[in-house]
Amino acid sequence: EIRRPMAQSVGEEWRSLLQLTVALTEGSPARMAALSAALRTYKPAYVHMWQLKTYWHEQRLLESDLKFQSFETMETNPLVPVEKLDGPTKLLVAEMVKYKTKFEAARFNKDNELSTFWLRKTKKPVLSILLVQRSDEESPSFFRGMNVEVSMPTGSLCSERNVIGTALASDQAYRRIDFRMIAVLSMTLDLPGTPRSGKDSKALSRKRAGSQDSLPAGESIGLNPISPCGACNEWLKKIAEVNPDFKILTFPDTSCSEVFIKEVNSL
Repeated sequence: EIRRPMAQSVGEEWRSLLQLTVALTEGSPARMAALSAALRTYKPAYVHMWQLKTYWHEQRLLESDLKFQSFETMETNPLVPVEKLDGPTKLLVAEMVKYKTKFEAARFNKDNELSTFWLRKTKKPVLSILLVQRSDEESPSFFRGMNVEVSMPTGSLCSERNVIGTALASDQAYRRIDFRMIAVLSMTLDLPGTPRSGKDSKALSRKRAGSQDSLPAGESIGLNPISPCGACNEWLKKIAEVNPDFKILTFPDTSCSEVFIKEVNSL
């Protein structure tokens, strides 16, 4: 891994000084995958040709034979089971499960103001955990954040920006390079046993092939996997300017048994 030392050496200029793709491939599909990997930095759009014979034999290219795909549509990140994660990432998921359990306990408390004040606009809670670790520290520290919606739109604060502020408030000596990864999970204010909403049912039907058809009792899809909004995306990318390994973890549902992992620079 050479990106992190380069970022520490030259700061935000590391991306303009480094572009390297190494691929050991065999066969056309593998070579195409290698080319796609090499182009990921530029986030290209793709054109799929349905009727190659028409093009090669008749030298005709019809609009109906083409399908345009954005980079975001073509970009795929497979789900990773928790048991296959590395040590720090597994710790981050474990912290999210603890946070989720505490949130669920608060949700049962009828005296909370989640739906009546703090989340009264959307009633869609989003939890986040930030893993922070300095290079000379043996173990990481974890910080928790949640979205709040005191008023709309300027009075709202997303979960990702909340947790970054919480970390910095705890120690003003933290640097962007110390922020290693952030996990984000969409929850619901519904109590277990509440019928799923139409959106939740549709989300369940869109689950990827090979995943479970039903969720464990008490779990839900919510808005998962949830992507950062435009403002949060800018914050995360500002951190990634000097921290190329900065990652974001999302989940297909609230069971947190599988994880999507993306580098912030690929968002």
